Amino acid sequence: MKRIPVPLGVAEAHLLRGLLASERIVADVRGDENPWLMPGPGIGGVMGLWICVREADYVKAGRIVAQYLRRRGRRRSAAEELRHPTPTWTCWRCGEPVETQFAVCWKCGEERVNDWV
Repeated sequence: MKRIPVPLGVAEAHLLRGLLASERIVADVRGDENPWLMPGPGIGGVMGLWICVREADYVKAGRIVAQYLRRRGRRRSAAEELRHPTPTWTCWRCGEPVETQFAVCWKCGEERVNDWV
């Protein structure tokens, strides 16, 4: 199983799991054991939510998650804004914020997903 970070609340992460299931992708939400978990990457990325998918479905699932987040119009939190004041996009594969002038994630090498809706 491979992990895709999701900056969402628990309920919405499970909704996204259902969306993946409608595309015939078996997925599981991890990190939802804490009912008080707030949306976001967690402390140092440790307590955030992840959607786990089979390796064969990883790329397709990552693109679906990225498209969902883009259409949703996810705004960055104040803490994210302070850490990354320049405009950024979030890599769907590793969750790393990347400055907009770059088309490839510096951390994992994944290309930016097109912004078409």
